[in-house]
Amino acid sequence: MELREALLHALALQTEHAVYRRYEVDWSRPVSPAAMFVRYQAELTLPAGEWFEQSLPWLTAELQFRRQHLANEQDDPYVYGWEPEMWRETDWRTAELRCAFPGEPVTVAILGGNGSTKTHFGAKRFAIAMCENEDWLGWSFAEEEKASREVPQRWIYHYLPAGEKTDSGKRRKTARTKMSYNITNGFTDNTFSLENKCRANFSFYNANIKGKEGPRPHIVWADEMEPVNFMEISLDRLLTNAGHTRALVPALKAALAGRATGDPLAWHKHLRPLLPKLYEGIHLITFTPKYGYTDTVAKLTAEARTVVEVDAELLPIVKQGVLLGYEKVPLVQVNEAEKAVILYFHPYINPIGGNWDGMKSRLKSKSRETVLWMAYGIATRTVGVQFPIFTRQAHVRSMKYLPAVGTWYMTVDPCTGGRPWVMGWHKVSPNPGGKDVIFKAREWPQPGDWIDAQELGDLGEWAVPSSGKRFDGDAGTAQRIVSIGFQDYAHEIERVELELGRLEVGMFGDKADVMMTEKGPRIRVHQRIMDSKTANTATQTHGESVTLLEIMEEYDLYFDSAGRDSGAEHGSTFIRQGRDMIVDRMTYEQDRTDLLPDEGIYKFHGRAPSYFVCDQCRNTIFCLMNWTGKDGGEGATKDFVDVERYLVIAGPRYVDARGVVTYVT
Repeated sequence: MELREALLHALALQTEHAVYRRYEVDWSRPVSPAAMFVRYQAELTLPAGEWFEQSLPWLTAELQFRRQHLANEQDDPYVYGWEPEMWRETDWRTAELRCAFPGEPVTVAILGGNGSTKTHFGAKRFAIAMCENEDWLGWSFAEEEKASREVPQRWIYHYLPAGEKTDSGKRRKTARTKMSYNITNGFTDNTFSLENKCRANFSFYNANIKGKEGPRPHIVWADEMEPVNFMEISLDRLLTNAGHTRALVPALKAALAGRATGDPLAWHKHLRPLLPKLYEGIHLITFTPKYGYTDTVAKLTAEARTVVEVDAELLPIVKQGVLLGYEKVPLVQVNEAEKAVILYFHPYINPIGGNWDGMKSRLKSKSRETVLWMAYGIATRTVGVQFPIFTRQAHVRSMKYLPAVGTWYMTVDPCTGGRPWVMGWHKVSPNPGGKDVIFKAREWPQPGDWIDAQELGDLGEWAVPSSGKRFDGDAGTAQRIVSIGFQDYAHEIERVELELGRLEVGMFGDKADVMMTEKGPRIRVHQRIMDSKTANTATQTHGESVTLLEIMEEYDLYFDSAGRDSGAEHGSTFIRQGRDMIVDRMTYEQDRTDLLPDEGIYKFHGRAPSYFVCDQCRNTIFCLMNWTGKDGGEGATKDFVDVERYLVIAGPRYVDARGVVTYVT
């Protein structure tokens, strides 16, 4: 009886902890100092452990160890604090990024819902960089001074080693050290320094970034929504010290090889010793995208490919009352263009403070957009976008997916006001199981493409995220007024079609369906389609009235007017009907896909889309992702959507060499 009472008392003294669970004894079996059955109790969403036989000395030692470990965790989270597995995954992905871009500043962005530990991760890794290096400068950014004191400063101080802190928050000031902190005012003068000569400076987005032009930081941590100009300055300033990281790459590759063996202790053995140096030259961003698809979010994610995704428990796919599965949300993305890796922290990885059950209850009646940003850290594109189903994983492909067999179509929207025309080239391939498949291979203008006409060069982006009140984005540099004549356009069309012809021959050899010209192989365009209103508007040329269709015929370019002349069915020329036809082609069975992580694209096992876009058509991709229609005819993204609509309403089909239509309805 005394043993039972003593054990009950000892077990009752166990502190609740979401990760380190309490022990319990099976009183239905014999209990003695030599043998008893114990297990972990069920806590939160974790099931109870299996019963196993142990002795009283073992249980006593375990209870003492647990009690001491929890005390240590409170006193010194730097050494003893628990870390979610996603933190280790972030370290590994950072190592991969550094190996891919040695000697260059790179970005590690962590987007997370509320309570997902993203801020704690940033604070802990910043503290490690400050405490385990020599003579480093670290920058920490926040929205304004109060926010800096309440979040980055508070949690960095929390994660500093116990030896760096005192009960008063102050240490004796020396030539090297400055440490004065309290929870209300943060660090005195928004800075601290350690005996190892490492210094941390805290700044704010509402301050003048020009003041940061001189110093050369080793690490930058930006909390919450960092403006793009701060991102650019940070990366510029990191350039000097990022050069030191080349020497670290061999050790990182060895660590990654150690992980590949499947050793569960690989992080502890191989990567933890490298962690202080791993974050040199790193621009670390942590934020919850509560403000939606801002220019910062667009810069990080617009061209990112998803390499790991998971089921979204709060976004079920239900048809006729039957649960078919869940929407997929990204967990890891890579953006080579921005030298960035993006990780998504979800609240359920944080059993200590995430309150996943409470969040699930709160979000039951919320919109899909709210669920995505609050639970999964995903910034939805502008509310009300017309093609929400359009994603990089499902619809964007590299040029290697250009079909070998197909019929070429070209569409044009001659934009008004002196802006460049918008043009697109699509290859339509046969599909025995449904509608023939559209693959958009080329756009004009296209970022990165040098335009010979009038030596315009690279026009850049057609549209960019709005910095004001527009719904469909702002006009990019490509929408500036240009002086291009009809002959110039004819030459540009020829240039692009020769380019595509050479590509076809390079990919498909003798099977390429091209026509040979004095300048080389050129694709055969089966049909050219132009905006009907502009195409048929008469203008005065050399004293006579002619239409744009007639003018282009002078250059052997024969266009049909978009609509009935191009083969469109009655009623499909209305914008909404055309939009619905595009959506129908984009539609696929979302619950029957597998992600191919090396390419970040879906493999379809059920209905697949019949519309794809080449990844080089960046203007088309941006416009399809952001067009809402709310800005009407002046919308910055409308023109590129229009050329897709002109094609789809025309009912494009594969026509074989005999001129036989094989289109399947």
